[in-house]
Amino acid sequence: MSKQLLGFIAFIIILSSCKQGRDVFEVHGKITNATGNKVFLSILQPGIKQPLTVDSSTLQKDGSFVLKTLNPKQETLFTLSLENGTEVLLVSDNKKVFVNLDLNNYKSYTTNGSKASSVLHDFLKEYEVSYTKLVEVMKRYDTLKTTDSDSLKTVVRAEKKESLNNVNDLLSLSIKNAGSPALQYYLIAKAFATMPLQQLEQLAVNAQSEFKSYTGFTLLQTIIKAQVAAQPKYELLNKQAPPINLPDTSGKIISLDSLRGKYVLVNFWAGFNKESRLEHADLAAVYRHFRDRNFTMLGVSLDTTRRVWRRAIEEDNLSWKNGSDMKYFSSPVAEAYKVKTLPFNVLLDTAGRVIAFDIKGEMLEDKLEEVIK
Repeated sequence: MSKQLLGFIAFIIILSSCKQGRDVFEVHGKITNATGNKVFLSILQPGIKQPLTVDSSTLQKDGSFVLKTLNPKQETLFTLSLENGTEVLLVSDNKKVFVNLDLNNYKSYTTNGSKASSVLHDFLKEYEVSYTKLVEVMKRYDTLKTTDSDSLKTVVRAEKKESLNNVNDLLSLSIKNAGSPALQYYLIAKAFATMPLQQLEQLAVNAQSEFKSYTGFTLLQTIIKAQVAAQPKYELLNKQAPPINLPDTSGKIISLDSLRGKYVLVNFWAGFNKESRLEHADLAAVYRHFRDRNFTMLGVSLDTTRRVWRRAIEEDNLSWKNGSDMKYFSSPVAEAYKVKTLPFNVLLDTAGRVIAFDIKGEMLEDKLEEVIK
């Protein structure tokens, strides 16, 4: 259906509503230096991906315009858009909003009559700065190689963590002080890009408690719960790790209990497994960085021949303890830890409880930075 037809339908609805004495949401404004002469008003409804155009207008010679639509039953987000694609987000926390926009400097537009729209504009300016910095740091971090110095990685990792915290702190504070259900909905939805699901879930619960009649928060909670339910499960998570007693390459028994008091990464691997071998370089970097911070690693090989196992340890320069009973996936240790694929990592806390599983790379480093103080 064309924008023109939708606009006509919306106009008929408005006329009918006005005759019945119902409220209308109006956007008045002036746009200078426009490249086109058409302006559109669209509604952003929770759960609907595509905005619905509800009115359109032709700019007057001085750039002024008026757009109208039926006032939503609940506070709602709208977009004011031009033919060239420029958009302004508005909140219907008042019946009438005024917008002044210069296309030569469109990010400095002003709104009047809608406190939530002004707050949203201020947030977007600050968020763009913080989020752009986070993206830049993450790109720099991704370019680091296993051959780069640990000190450089530490510096960039700290920058990444600080930038991520800055973005999430801005979102959390803005959500807390929004004072508008539609604005809170928008901010929580935006936080999906950087916040963990558990934090998002709590924000949605708090927002629903504050604005009980706003349907968007129920939808958000449904989406979050579905994503949480879809996450991989591991029945040993938050439980005491099964014992490990395996011979090393010299036949000496290695005991997991002897490592109690430290954070331990149990790495299930095999010399014949290409993915395991490729991961060793990353694990070596993690081991070097955290080994003096109450952390160690224990390799559990599922190889079937001692020669392949020993050669892989030598070629990959593994400096942490390694044990194997040469029983492949039939190893009692592999069965106890529910190992289905290789490589597979399980992180234990200082009391020997499983606190993470199938964790590697950046996620492993971030988790260790989080738990090791």
